[in-house]
Amino acid sequence: TVNFFALQGFVRRVDCSGGKDAEAVYAQAAATMKSECVFVVGANADRVAQSCANLRASCGFVHLTCDGLLAAEVQRGSALGREIGELAKQGKIVPTSTKIALLKAAMRRNHRAGKFVVEGFPSAQDEAASFEAALGAPTQVLYLDADVVDGSAFATQTLSVVNAYAAKGLVRTVNGRGDSDGDVWTRVRKHYTPTVVLMATAESDANNKAELPKALVKLCLDANCARVNVDHLVATERGADTKAGAAIRAADAQGSPVPSTVVISLVQAAIAKAPTARVLLQGFPRLQSAADGVVAQVDALETAVGEVVHMVSMENSELGETSAFRLETAPVCRYFETRGALSKFDMAGGISAEMLAAASEKLVSMFDAETRARLAGLALAESTRVERE
Repeated sequence: TVNFFALQGFVRRVDCSGGKDAEAVYAQAAATMKSECVFVVGANADRVAQSCANLRASCGFVHLTCDGLLAAEVQRGSALGREIGELAKQGKIVPTSTKIALLKAAMRRNHRAGKFVVEGFPSAQDEAASFEAALGAPTQVLYLDADVVDGSAFATQTLSVVNAYAAKGLVRTVNGRGDSDGDVWTRVRKHYTPTVVLMATAESDANNKAELPKALVKLCLDANCARVNVDHLVATERGADTKAGAAIRAADAQGSPVPSTVVISLVQAAIAKAPTARVLLQGFPRLQSAADGVVAQVDALETAVGEVVHMVSMENSELGETSAFRLETAPVCRYFETRGALSKFDMAGGISAEMLAAASEKLVSMFDAETRARLAGLALAESTRVERE
């Protein structure tokens, strides 16, 4: 059961060794399981709303708004909803405690998603303080910087909240100006797209086939990532009464590969549901089994999902150069090798502890933005040195 959920990125490990007391274990568990919560604020309410909607559609965030939750409670006809309705009729403000209670309930209902954007919240210091008292501090505040009208509620109340969170290092400021929502979304999107590492795995030694699934579980746990397996996605969708399922069945009937556009749509949907932004994508791109070349497939994936930062190829030299795995992955490996983004590990004779440790270390480093930047700088320095010599 643990392994099943680990591959999906839902497992978090907590170290209980060394006789740690219950409070210490709980503190570590609470920190590990904390959901990602992003407040999204800005003077241009329409841009804030559209950015939240885009984060929901493209990145899998649950989109919450206080106005939406209040309206839904009124429509539900509960005692609280009737109270909210009466306040609205009288032109009175709904208490902050009510808003926080609805936000807390909504986050509990959607706890498995693990990531939330709260639109236009908090609008004032009291809302921020009440939220933190009930649910803890936000993971981040996304501030869409736009022209602020002097004397407006945003200028007199919300801006001070932004400044307070900025002093804590929690604010990500994005230029909210532009001719269209698309301009703003382009700038927002790059901060919230997933980090993707491709994984290709050959058959390991016949006597150690059971070791490969275990190895993948360890890699996912060590790197705190979710594995998305293309073959599994296609197999699951094949029998579904969906547009993608029909396209897969039509391709099967014609003896042709499943269109890359269909595969990428499945990958995009799977990544949006993942509880983490770290994704280990297995079985993509496909060369012998797809009509498009590696460059076209990678470009399409990066356009739809985000940048592919690295590729890990777990090969088996005993299979030979003409094996199906080698024919399928060789062009992909060459492509990522030219980008300086390929790591190879040989599983011939089985998966050794040393090889698995090295693969885990590489995967962890590639999911870390600072490490990638440092390695890229070192590579550039080395390239410059070679050119000068």
